[in-house]
Amino acid sequence: MDITRIQHAIAQLRIPWEIQDKGKVMKHTFTLKDFTETMQLVNAIANCAQQLDHHPDMHVSYNAVTVELSTHATGDISEKDIELAQCIEKIPLS
Repeated sequence: MDITRIQHAIAQLRIPWEIQDKGKVMKHTFTLKDFTETMQLVNAIANCAQQLDHHPDMHVSYNAVTVELSTHATGDISEKDIELAQCIEKIPLS
């Protein structure tokens, strides 16, 4: 996807994803109450990833998870990343 299409697609999302690495990565850090909530979110994201057969990079700490979306096969952001971001948006956060 070109950067203009990426920006347009991300603008339609509720979660404020950052575009990094010259349009190759979408990134967002979720801050949660505690480790239990963090792991619940990680597992919910994993369910989305399995449904879409598209797996993000996730960095987990006590009360936060950073999600990075990129399509490794193409080396940039693709429609699959947007679809996964849309699925993640549907996960209820406390």
